[in-house]
Amino acid sequence: MDVCEETSGKTMKILLIRKQYNFVGGAERYLEALIGELVDRGVETHLLCLEWAGMHPPDLRIHHLLNHRPFHFWENVAFARHAEEFVKRGYAYDLVFSLERTLLQDIYRAGDGLHQVWLDRKRQFSSRMERIAMALNPVHATTCMLERRTFDPNCTGYVIANSLMVKREIVARTAFPQDRVEVIPNGVDTGKFTPTDPGRKHVIRNKYSIPDDKFVFLLVGSGFFRKGVRFAIEFVKRLRRPDVLLWVVGRGALPANTDPRMVRHQQSVTSMSDIYRAADAFLLPTLYDPFANVTLEAMASGLPVITSGFNGASDFIRDGEEGWVWRDLNDFDSIVEKAQLLFKPEIRKSMGIVARSKAEEFTIGRNVEATLGFIRKVISSRA
Repeated sequence: MDVCEETSGKTMKILLIRKQYNFVGGAERYLEALIGELVDRGVETHLLCLEWAGMHPPDLRIHHLLNHRPFHFWENVAFARHAEEFVKRGYAYDLVFSLERTLLQDIYRAGDGLHQVWLDRKRQFSSRMERIAMALNPVHATTCMLERRTFDPNCTGYVIANSLMVKREIVARTAFPQDRVEVIPNGVDTGKFTPTDPGRKHVIRNKYSIPDDKFVFLLVGSGFFRKGVRFAIEFVKRLRRPDVLLWVVGRGALPANTDPRMVRHQQSVTSMSDIYRAADAFLLPTLYDPFANVTLEAMASGLPVITSGFNGASDFIRDGEEGWVWRDLNDFDSIVEKAQLLFKPEIRKSMGIVARSKAEEFTIGRNVEATLGFIRKVISSRA
């Protein structure tokens, strides 16, 4: 049975929920690929949102909720309630698939992980005053309240986690049944993100004024506290190599005393795939990422990866093969020692080849097929 047909032969009708379009969001790339496949397969595809600036095939039916613009801390709760009202109006969707913390859906894709886990991580690495500010911020309280409702088995039929790490967190932190959580890892465009050659690498570096003799650790991401930029800077310092450059690409502010000879900051770039091709290795000591897509992009580009154990993508990195998992962010000595191997060209090249091979197991196509297969499974279970 194809996803577009029920046993009765009727055309399938699916409602997707996404609050709005984020031009740099991984969830949007995922949703666009899913929309494209559903429409191409003849599924009557509906999208519920506040606003949408993404792909819009002629057969995609978009429903805009009114943006009542409540207080910022109540915005997501208001959207969830209005989405619930919309679903309850009786449009008879065969399946409701939400990418937001909402209150009534057959499938919820937990692409943002668990907010309560992120808060624990943030407290662990914050000052006393920062922890007090967190406690007083109403956004965190409303988000956790909404999260508890989303993971209520009476509100959500099934959950898609994008990493084993997130599934473990859901099982440990919520009452949601383990057998209703499906792990479908993120995917990467292996045609767009590819290894480079020395000639192309020189051209890209010249464009961004990066000398050819620099060893470049690349860090991609916005929100520098969560992405662990301060740990990346300290890591590069402790390498004690004047030929090393940390290249940080994304929105945020570096610490005031950052040495510009050691750290380069780029707010935006014209081609993300070229940025990876200009680097020698990828570094992401994130404090919390359910599954950082940039990890797969770097691996697909043939870069060895160093990332923290707080990144769901770390489940697929074998120490000394695709790179290393930095288990304890306060332990610099061991990760600095391991990283010395990256300065041997033959080892770095070999690790890059292994990383590329692993990334090829996680294509966007496989991700979408797995999602469609799970949709079929959920629909069939109710037939």
